[in-house]
Amino acid sequence: MMLGVAAQPLRRGSSGAEGTLPSGATAFLDFINRTYYAGGAWRAVASVLGGGFDPAYITADGMQITTDNLPLAVGALFNDFEAGLSAGMTIRFEFSQTTNSAFSNSHFLISFEDLPSPDWSLQVERVNLNRNTPNDDFYIADFGDLDFSNHVAEALASGINRFAVTLGRDLGGGSWRYAASFNGSTALTADVGYSAAAGFATNGLSFVRIGGRFDAWPDGYIRSITLYPAVDETELALLSA
Repeated sequence: MMLGVAAQPLRRGSSGAEGTLPSGATAFLDFINRTYYAGGAWRAVASVLGGGFDPAYITADGMQITTDNLPLAVGALFNDFEAGLSAGMTIRFEFSQTTNSAFSNSHFLISFEDLPSPDWSLQVERVNLNRNTPNDDFYIADFGDLDFSNHVAEALASGINRFAVTLGRDLGGGSWRYAASFNGSTALTADVGYSAAAGFATNGLSFVRIGGRFDAWPDGYIRSITLYPAVDETELALLSA
C-alpha cells in the first residue's frame, strides 16, 4: 500500500470541529488545530480521549503530558486502535521538545495494555535510557519476544520531530514486522512470530494510553497523532520526514 502525504479536506457531520485528514489516514488527532477524527467522523476531543485527560493541557503548542494529563483513547478512537492491532497499523507521531537527549527517564508515545497488572502490553517510547545502547532514541516492546530499540542519527532534535512506526505488518508465513523511522531516517525493523494483537487474545485490550503511562513530559508537546493501515517500512521515511 502506497501512502501519499497530501491532505484532503473532509466535510462530514459530527459533534466536533472539522479539519483536514491526511491522505490514507483512518484516525487523526490534530492538537495544534484542535480537530479530531476517528471512526469515520470528526469528533469532539472529549469523545475520543478520557481517563486522566484534561483538555486544559491542549495549547497552541500541542498537548502537554503531565501527571495531571495522562489520557486514554476512548470510544471510536479506542476502536480504531483495537482494529489496528488486529490488522497491523502504522502510527505517525509529531511532537516538539526543547532538548536533544538529556532526559531524566523514558517517555511513552503510546501504550496498549490488558488487565490485570497488565498481563500483556505493547508500548512505543520516544526515548529509553535503560537499554543496552546508550541514549536509545526509541523503544518498541511487548511482554513477548519483541524488544526493539536503537539510536538513529536523525532522531530527537530539539524543536519539531516526527516518528513513524509500523506495528505488526503481516509478512505471511507466520511472521510480523515492526519498523520505526525518525525524521526521515531509513527505517529500522524487527520481526516476531505473532501479530500485535496476539497477546490480548485472552483478556482483550483494556487501555490505550496516549503519551504516557505514569510519567510526564517536562520538555515537550504532542502536536499530532495519525493512524494508518500498516505500511511497508520503505514508506516510513516519507511519513516521518
